[in-house]
Amino acid sequence: MSDRSIGSQESIKRQECFRRLFLHEWRRRRITNKEMARRLGRSLSLINKIKACNAAVTPVIHNQLVAVLEIDIDVASFAIDILGKPELYFDPGFRQFVRWIVDVASNYDNAGEECATFMALASEVGSAPGAPSIFQKLLGDIQSPVATAS
Repeated sequence: MSDRSIGSQESIKRQECFRRLFLHEWRRRRITNKEMARRLGRSLSLINKIKACNAAVTPVIHNQLVAVLEIDIDVASFAIDILGKPELYFDPGFRQFVRWIVDVASNYDNAGEECATFMALASEVGSAPGAPSIFQKLLGDIQSPVATAS
């Protein structure tokens, strides 16, 4: 199998995970297809096809759905891109954990004690057998500036 087809399969899997997340949130919010069409500025026919999984969600429509459904893209990306489990998006504990990671990472220089906790967690998770490679990369990226600064 070529690298291109592997990338395509990963992209299709990612799109399907986001579609499931969108549909779940769409139903949870009880937004009618007619109302969604109005909010997205799209035809009702297209919205019906998207909801029935008979039309592709283009990047533009994807971004519009994120906005309309108020999807926390950090939490969604962590659940889908890193763990491949879109259902985690709806877990309040998972959401809190990801928000904490994003806060610590975005305030890395001023995080102090939280940064040490984050580094310990990243080391433990990143070095675990079978850990997603993204954790290992993240840990390497974080440790490089720390090692240089020491």
